[in-house]
Amino acid sequence: ALRGGGFVAQGVQTGQQATFGTRPTIVNSNAVDTIVVADNTSVRGLDVVGGRVGISSDPTGGGNNLNNFNDLNNSTITANSVTSVLGAGIAVRDVNSGSIVSHNTANGNAGYGLAFRNINSGGTVTGNTANSNGLDGFLLIGNVNAGGTFTNNTANANGGDGFDFQMNTGTFSDNTANNNTGMGFNSNGNANAGTANNNTGVGNMGGGNTFP
Repeated sequence: ALRGGGFVAQGVQTGQQATFGTRPTIVNSNAVDTIVVADNTSVRGLDVVGGRVGISSDPTGGGNNLNNFNDLNNSTITANSVTSVLGAGIAVRDVNSGSIVSHNTANGNAGYGLAFRNINSGGTVTGNTANSNGLDGFLLIGNVNAGGTFTNNTANANGGDGFDFQMNTGTFSDNTANNNTGMGFNSNGNANAGTANNNTGVGNMGGGNTFP
């Protein structure tokens, strides 16, 4: 687990060092991923500044295709802040059973706030905030699948859509999208698949202020 505790960690890819305390900060001035998450890992309570992706599951630390990233298995990414990243703040492929991405903030990044492929059965994305990013606040190139949960997330003032996603019988509820340049909720035409309630927003230039 990576969390506060007064120890020093050195990134394999970047060579950057951080001394972890009550609220550690990792600053990465190189165009590689700052933190790469493996299976059975907990990353929590970190302030991440810079890098290609702030927190990713890309085993190479420098790829561009989310389909080539690793899945998140039995891992937790929670209560982190990611800003000033060249690409996405947080990017993992599939969020699988036992994995949680929660209560993170991804603000002021050049690309997406948070990016995923699928949220699968037993996987949870909840309570995250993505504001003022260059592209979509939340990008989901696959689906919220049966048993997957995507709830209570917030996307404000992003350069693309607040939420760009698809449903496949999963749960997508209680999310908020305000004042995004694109749509608030862009469901790519499959609004009736799955459980969706109380997704609301205002001021999105492309429309889509509610879903469904």
